Amino acid sequence: MAAALDWITRLHQATAREVVMDRAEMSRLVEEPMTSAFDYLSDNVTSAALTHIGRFITDALAGTRLNLVLAHGDFTPENVLLVRESAQLRGVFDWDLAEEHGLPLLDPLYYILTSERALHGSSTVASTAHILVGKLFRGAFSPTEDAAIKKYCEAVKVPAHAFRPLVLMVWLSHLGKRMHTPERYRFARRDWYPLVEAIAGEIS
Repeated sequence: MAAALDWITRLHQATAREVVMDRAEMSRLVEEPMTSAFDYLSDNVTSAALTHIGRFITDALAGTRLNLVLAHGDFTPENVLLVRESAQLRGVFDWDLAEEHGLPLLDPLYYILTSERALHGSSTVASTAHILVGKLFRGAFSPTEDAAIKKYCEAVKVPAHAFRPLVLMVWLSHLGKRMHTPERYRFARRDWYPLVEAIAGEIS
């Protein structure tokens, strides 16, 4: 994990480009994937929670100075070739969701999320929701993860107030983009509802 997170930190630091999250950048990077994800999830039960989450993200990120980065978009253990004996990263695959100027932090956090899921031998939405709310949103990181995140945020200059909304965009950005790719998204809408309600409660 440390080698993969170090690699993505160096890539993002080298490709960072500071922008103000103006109307155009907010639409492209935040509102478009968020709207796509919300359209997939929305029903009468979760609409209020989705509105609350959306307002939290847009209020926090609009007008913020962020370093946009060359983002992989699906940075997971399955897409990284590591030499176990030397802990060296030899390759990164599956760049179909890549963005030349993408949001920072999403790649390393998604790697942590999917690593934890793989560690427990489960790809179910229930475990994904548990990990996202517990480990990512409540900050229950291991010492290795915590050190890597702090190093990343310093290297890419992620503002402290942007951390929690960017954590939410890990989930919403990936879900929103997957709605427009040939690869079938395997999670049913109803499986995400507990996650929506849990996150809305966390940011109340």
